[in-house]
Amino acid sequence: MSLVLQYARLTPSELARLRVLLVQDPDGAFDFTDEVSSDWPDEAPLAWRRGYGAGPHWAGLRFLLDRAGPPTVDLLTGGGQLTADEWGAAPPRLLTPADLAAGMRFWRATPFPRLAGYFDPAAMNGVGPGRWAELTDAYELLAQCHADLTEFLGAAADRGDAVVSWLS
Repeated sequence: MSLVLQYARLTPSELARLRVLLVQDPDGAFDFTDEVSSDWPDEAPLAWRRGYGAGPHWAGLRFLLDRAGPPTVDLLTGGGQLTADEWGAAPPRLLTPADLAAGMRFWRATPFPRLAGYFDPAAMNGVGPGRWAELTDAYELLAQCHADLTEFLGAAADRGDAVVSWLS
């Protein structure tokens, strides 16, 4: 089973609202975050959107990033656990503005062409969507996922927003 990594970008006031909901209405906390993240049309540029679903290919990026050197902050599944309640397949995680700023410094200094040197479909089998060697467009999928995450997470970092992530 391939898990999709979901992201929601929250302004400081929205993060404060989410923290209150986590105590007062845990189910409403997920609904609030889901609503904020899905409030933009799919054709809007990623830098403007409040939500992004990385699909199952994020796991392939994790493989490449781990080989490039451990990032200062894990922008894929890192951050502090926000609640013990599961949102999908695991509890949600919070990347603070400081986490995003530090993580994006590493991410931007590690462009996809550098990561591509670690692309090994045979070694990646079983990671994320499964058999990378059988995907004719695996390299392109990873490059696009990296570009999308750079745009989405970079915009959040540049604006001083926080990001909540969860696996579904």
